[in-house]
Amino acid sequence: AAANFTATELNLRRASVDVIMETTLNDKLNTEFDVFVSDFQLLGLSFPSAFSGAIEETTIATEEASEAQNRQNEIIVRLAAKREQAQAQGRQVYTELLARGQQYQLAKTKQ
Repeated sequence: AAANFTATELNLRRASVDVIMETTLNDKLNTEFDVFVSDFQLLGLSFPSAFSGAIEETTIATEEASEAQNRQNEIIVRLAAKREQAQAQGRQVYTELLARGQQYQLAKTKQ
């Protein structure tokens, strides 16, 4: 039953493979020898060192990508806050200039 899976599938779907192997073993033994398998546990899987290394490299790359995404999100939040601050300052300057313009117009009309 394990031969029907790739090494990656075996690694990622170990619990499913365990159930499939138990069912296959039970069917075979029950049919041929009238033996019932009441429990089955897949204790270990051995993979070539190149595959194990690839899994480790993939895990590290995934963690690094996640960290990079987190840093990017932090930068986005900081920039959004700076943009909000700049917009607020811009509104304040506009309001002050508008008030000065109105004061100038009032002063001009009083002359």
